[in-house]
Amino acid sequence: MRSSIITEFAGYGFNKSHSCAYALLAYQTAYLKAHYPVEYMAAVLTCEVDNRDKLALYLHECREMGVQMFPPDVNCSGLGFQPETHSIRFGLGSIKKVGESAAQSILAARQQHGRSSNLEQFCRGTHLNRSVLESLIKSGSLDSLGWTRAQMMAGLAARRGGSKASLKQLQPWTPQAVPEWPQAERPAGEKEVLGFYVTGHPLDGLRSQIAKLTNNNSTSVHQLSNYSRVTLAGLLTQFKACISRKNNVWAKGVLEDLHGSADLLVFGDAVQQFKGINPGTAIVVRGTILQEGGQQVKVVAKEVRELT
Repeated sequence: MRSSIITEFAGYGFNKSHSCAYALLAYQTAYLKAHYPVEYMAAVLTCEVDNRDKLALYLHECREMGVQMFPPDVNCSGLGFQPETHSIRFGLGSIKKVGESAAQSILAARQQHGRSSNLEQFCRGTHLNRSVLESLIKSGSLDSLGWTRAQMMAGLAARRGGSKASLKQLQPWTPQAVPEWPQAERPAGEKEVLGFYVTGHPLDGLRSQIAKLTNNNSTSVHQLSNYSRVTLAGLLTQFKACISRKNNVWAKGVLEDLHGSADLLVFGDAVQQFKGINPGTAIVVRGTILQEGGQQVKVVAKEVRELT
């Protein structure tokens, strides 16, 4: 008798208990997102700091919610993402080639000496090498120190050697009369060291055009069935031609849009359509969904053209 009761309970008890727990969790997180959107999204981003795909998704969600994302700043950033008034500040620990150890050094120096007012003061108060400083410059972390990013990079290049001592040497840091980086170079530098475009995206000026031309994006394609037809638009960030065992040319690439990125597969005559399209070019791709054996969704490109 007891065994039959246990068997009957096993048919629904586990699912029912989990449903209640997930329902409560969904209610609590929905409440926090609705009433404390900045704090909630900052916590979510910090939890997913090692997952670039999820970070891209949540950063897009922040933009859709009207929550502004600011680049990291050595004078006010923490280790992870932290809330500010109606905005979120990127964390120092998320910058490539900086890492937690160097970020903690910056935070300790700020706590001991206060905010840095110029580049020389910052370098004297911290123990950072050339590679870390380059990443800080590209990420925008040193913008509050009064120099342009081009001036800081030129000043760093003038200090030969790259040892910690050479970066803290007694002679003053003198800003050089160099032109600021082109408009496209600043977001490219942010993308290199942060993994994302923070202060501006190359596709921002094409949003309305993309909305008219496409029926899906890099996130929504994961909800489609196999062989569904899709039209996507974004930046061609990677492209590599390959030769099959049967000596046929094919290619693989990555399309990055405002939501994230999608893997591309290109076969046959479609490979020639990509000829002459350089990485970083905005394109429109028409193709079909391919997902086999539980692998990540890919888009088989049939047609491509540049988006201007």
